[in-house]
Amino acid sequence: MATTCVLRSVCRRLKLQSRLQGVNYSVRRHLLSDAYLCQEAWNKRLNAPELQVPCGEFLTKLFDKYEKEKIISVVDISIMVNKIPEVDEHDLQMIESLLYKFRHCRGAHNVDDSLPYSLIRCYIEIDKAERLIPFLKDKVHYGIFPNYQTANILMDHFIKAKKYNYAADVAYEMMLQEDLSHRSTSLISLYSCVKHLMNMSLAPLEPVQEGEPSEEEEEENWVRLRYINKPYYDDHFDITEPDLLLGKTLVALSKVFKENTIISNSLQVIGWAFYEKFDKGLNFLESCLADPVQPSIYEEALLKFESCLKDASLQDSSKFQKDLGLLTKADIREELKITPEEKEAYLQRFQAIFQKFQTGTPKLVEGEGHLEREVDELILKELPALEESDIDLQVRSLAQWESDRKSLLKEQIEMYRRQKKRKEIEEKLLQLQEKEEVLTFFEAQHQIMIASKIGQKRLDLEKKRVPKQKNEELDEDGKKIRKVIKGEIKKKKF
Repeated sequence: MATTCVLRSVCRRLKLQSRLQGVNYSVRRHLLSDAYLCQEAWNKRLNAPELQVPCGEFLTKLFDKYEKEKIISVVDISIMVNKIPEVDEHDLQMIESLLYKFRHCRGAHNVDDSLPYSLIRCYIEIDKAERLIPFLKDKVHYGIFPNYQTANILMDHFIKAKKYNYAADVAYEMMLQEDLSHRSTSLISLYSCVKHLMNMSLAPLEPVQEGEPSEEEEEENWVRLRYINKPYYDDHFDITEPDLLLGKTLVALSKVFKENTIISNSLQVIGWAFYEKFDKGLNFLESCLADPVQPSIYEEALLKFESCLKDASLQDSSKFQKDLGLLTKADIREELKITPEEKEAYLQRFQAIFQKFQTGTPKLVEGEGHLEREVDELILKELPALEESDIDLQVRSLAQWESDRKSLLKEQIEMYRRQKKRKEIEEKLLQLQEKEEVLTFFEAQHQIMIASKIGQKRLDLEKKRVPKQKNEELDEDGKKIRKVIKGEIKKKKF
């Protein structure tokens, strides 16, 4: 393995030297070597006994089990994910539904990196990797958190297919986790974002024409509340616009690659522009002017900043000047946009800074394509040396995950045995109680009959006493009534 890595590194260095000598040699679309996939160790997992189950039957039983018990175990979901290449395409929706249900089960807290790794590798095998992007973004409902090696494999797959937008989406998710410390992941994230940046259009999108309002309008449901909180836009996880995510990721990457000043500065300027933090971008450009480092920035970075500033969407005050109960996060996001007056001031300020870069000390590297070429060379220089450690970690992880799955499976089987034994004991106890009731009934039948006779006599005595008391009261009442009647009669006679 070490010999292969050395040969691969030598070949890449020769290719880099040929480019620097003037030979037009394009960078490999597939950044990672085939060895990075650890295909032998990955295929070896299929020999595990727990994976030797009929896929369709297992999927159906797992779905039925959830419908009855409302729970899915970690082992079951792990086996199901590893069997994805064997299922039909129409069964993927059922698997994705089970992933959603599993996320809301009690056992979801016990998930390790094996689940996202297996899920991503299997979706790549069936050429459905694009379907993973919504799952990666919706972490609340699916909980897919890829580790560094898994993210590298997924980004490399999209880069190979020239789907740089999807590769950049993966880089955005790594940025949102605020952890770009792994060097190989930060390098591939940088490559994905720069390639996406160079292959995207900065032209503003055409406004979508709204259709005619439907005749059947949905009724609004109003809920009475004691108080209403203003929606909070955190400017991080709440970001939905791709350009803002690209900008924030470039700013984060610029801090990772501080050792390369010109790349770092250019990334930060472009990042603040796409992130629509133009004030911060202008402040940074002024700091670059004061920095003695020469050259310090690429001209194309300044041009992209200017283009983003000119095409920036302006603030619409009518969207956030609403009743408090009608405000949404999108309305709060509107408050962060620049006003027409701010845009004009930023443009004038930028023009003054740009002239200083052009007329002052040679801090500006003119021309186009410098950033992309520098990133390509940085990848070719550093990435091959980082593969070996990632490969070793993957091999160890695959073996550890298989061992963990076997132990979890044993625990689950033991739990099922205990549950089955408990049910059998409960059933036997019920049978013994029924038998005991039958036997004791015949033994105590005589006592039961005597007790019933005594009880009957007591009831008869109580019945006899109650009517007699009522008759006496009636008789007394009757006498009183008769006396009153006689008195009235005597009064009438006199």
